[in-house]
Amino acid sequence: MLIEKDNKDFFTNYMKTTDVVLTGLIGDTQSFNSKAYFDIKNKYYLSTNYGGGEVITALQPYNIDLYNEILNEFSNVVSIAFIYDGYIGKESVSNIEKFSYLSYYYKFKAFKSETDKTTLPFIIKELNENDYELAKQYDDLYLSFLPPKHGARMTNQIKNYAEAMKNGKNKKYFALIDDIPIGHINTELYFEYNACDFANIAIEEAYKQKGYGAAFLSEVTKENLKQGYDLYYTTVSADNIASRKTAEKSGYIIAASCVSIYSKMKFV
Repeated sequence: MLIEKDNKDFFTNYMKTTDVVLTGLIGDTQSFNSKAYFDIKNKYYLSTNYGGGEVITALQPYNIDLYNEILNEFSNVVSIAFIYDGYIGKESVSNIEKFSYLSYYYKFKAFKSETDKTTLPFIIKELNENDYELAKQYDDLYLSFLPPKHGARMTNQIKNYAEAMKNGKNKKYFALIDDIPIGHINTELYFEYNACDFANIAIEEAYKQKGYGAAFLSEVTKENLKQGYDLYYTTVSADNIASRKTAEKSGYIIAASCVSIYSKMKFV
C-alpha cells in the first residue's frame, strides 16, 4: 500500500539523513508535478512523468526484489532510478543486467589551491532580464541551428525565466573574452533547502581544453558561497569525463550516485 507524501517532506527527509539535497530532482519535481510516496516498510518513492510514462526514483540502493516491487506498485513504469549515498562506480553495478545509466550529484567541498589562484582569461557577467542583445549574440554565434522559439535559445530563456531572475531563483552567467561570450552557467536557487544547483555549464568548442570550464565554475562558486548555500553540480553522467574533471578541479566531490534502469515496459 502506497501513501502519498508531501514532496518537500520527501526531500527534507533525505537531506536530514544524508546531508545531500537532490537539487536536480527537485527541479524536475517542480516542472513535472511529481508525486512522492512511502509504503508500510517506510520506503520512499518519487513518481515523475516526463511524457512517456512514470520514472520512479527510490531513495535506496538497487536490489532485484525492490525492483520487482516497484514494477508491481506502479502501473506505467518506463524506468527506475536508485539513489545511493556517496560514490559508486560502474563495477559496483555491473551485475545489473538492465543497467542503463549512472550519474552523480557533486557537492562543493573546498577549493583546491591551484584552482583558487587561477588568473582568469575572461570576465564573468551575471545576466539580468534586460540583457536581450547579449543573449541574442550568444544565439547567433552558437545556437542559430535551433528554431527561433526553441527553449534552449538564450533569448527565450531570458524571457521564460525573467521573473525567476528578478527574484533570485535563477541566475545566468556568461564568460566573455573581448565582449564575445564563450560559455555560460545556469544556476537554480532552492531557498527552502538552502541549496544552489549549477547546471548547463558550457564552454564553446573553440575554447575547450584550456581549463576555462574549471576556472569559470570556480569563480561562480565563489560568488554564490557568499550567500551561505550548499552548492551542487548535479546529474553528471559517469561517462562525461570532461564535466567530472571540471567539477573535481573546482573543489566538488561526489555526494550521491544514481543508477537508472529501464523497466520491462517500453517507452510510448
